[in-house]
Amino acid sequence: GYVTSYAGKYLNTYGCQDKEDAECVRVPPGWNKWHGLVGNSRYYNATVVNSDDGGETARLIKYGNDYGRDYLPDVLCNRTLDVIREFATIGPEEKKKPFLIVSAYPTPHGPFT
Repeated sequence: GYVTSYAGKYLNTYGCQDKEDAECVRVPPGWNKWHGLVGNSRYYNATVVNSDDGGETARLIKYGNDYGRDYLPDVLCNRTLDVIREFATIGPEEKKKPFLIVSAYPTPHGPFT
């Protein structure tokens, strides 16, 4: 099968800002790697649910407001590039596995533009 990764906005009401109970850091089934934005679109001071093991362990990561480090579109881009590098170099037995990567940037959209 495929190996999969998701990074970005999932649903407007996804996750919880300050709690890490099971429901607040739930990773939808089928994703090997997950970096899902909590709540609605944010560019700074964002919180994401992060998991690198298919949701078995997940934790909140909070970003600040430093442009060079915390601008969410750049964070998502860097995460996606890291995952591509990782998936492209998985050991010999899995090397031929196809991968699916979804990068869902929280871009402005109507009626807010």
